[in-house]
Amino acid sequence: MFKKFMRAMEYRSYCMAIRELRNRGYYSKADEISEFKQKMYPTY
Repeated sequence: MFKKFMRAMEYRSYCMAIRELRNRGYYSKADEISEFKQKMYPTY
């Protein structure tokens, strides 16, 4: 249960970082992190 919680918090931190980078205009860095996040956490 704790492991699942930590993974969810890690995913959330990536989402928050991407949102903040886009708000500040760093679109290329946000895209890099987004691509990495999609590889780490596949959606079905």
